[in-house]
Amino acid sequence: MNHFQSTPNDMLVTLHRRYDSYTPTEGPERPAANGKSSQRGANASMLVTNHVLAGAAIGAVLHRRPAFAFAAGVASHLAMDCLPHWGLPRVPESHDRFLEVAKRDGLAGLAGIALLTGPAAGIRSGVLAGIAGATLLDVDKPARHFLDRNPVPAPIQEFHERIQREAPHRMRHEMLIAAGLLALSGFLVARGRRIAV
Repeated sequence: MNHFQSTPNDMLVTLHRRYDSYTPTEGPERPAANGKSSQRGANASMLVTNHVLAGAAIGAVLHRRPAFAFAAGVASHLAMDCLPHWGLPRVPESHDRFLEVAKRDGLAGLAGIALLTGPAAGIRSGVLAGIAGATLLDVDKPARHFLDRNPVPAPIQEFHERIQREAPHRMRHEMLIAAGLLALSGFLVARGRRIAV
């Protein structure tokens, strides 16, 4: 299946209109005639691992109110996606690179969930709720890849795509953020567990 020739709701990853370091394009994959960037197109979003870690931190703080932790997790996802982060241009050449990163990111995210919920006795429901909310909006990517469909309603998907600020040179930035969020979430989970006991 060619993800780069189908409509936005059938692509593995999404078209973002605020991609701020993208090769100038006009139309699907054509260079702009005036040499200026149209700032359209990207096919990846902030690493899901960072959303997992942020959601765990939120859930640890709001462990007594899982529903609120879930809502705050969703809000954190949108806030983080508004910040400059890693992403790839929407061109066929990016597809394999994206899948390579996505596989590693997915495994890292699962490891983060296990690492932070395993010792979260007494606050686990809140931590899981925060993680679920923080990762909910990225369910389109595995759903498109494995099921060839996007369960996210179109208006929400369009809004989610529009707020992205991505560039391919920000992977180091993502790693630094991940390290900070891991330390923060680990601390808050440990503290929450002590409080809950």
